[in-house]
Amino acid sequence: MYIKKTDLEMYNDSIERAENNILYMYDYDSKHVLVVNSETKGEYLVTVDYDYKIVIDCECPHFIYRLYKKKLPCKHICFAAHKLNFDIQIQ
Repeated sequence: MYIKKTDLEMYNDSIERAENNILYMYDYDSKHVLVVNSETKGEYLVTVDYDYKIVIDCECPHFIYRLYKKKLPCKHICFAAHKLNFDIQIQ
């Protein structure tokens, strides 16, 4: 039997995965950074607002289909926010 994770557990999972996966971040354009997972070779654009110093969203399926409606960040958002020292504000 599968027990659904709470929002807090999902949030903590994103933080833990951002810390434990081997991720790299590259500047992409004035509104995005590219976060790359060196193990899976997955790469996703993460939207950032440099003026307000916030990370807004990610194009990864986990964020789009599971986390966005709950206003929770994925590991790519957590990673970018940590590296940039920005806040997270899902819009």
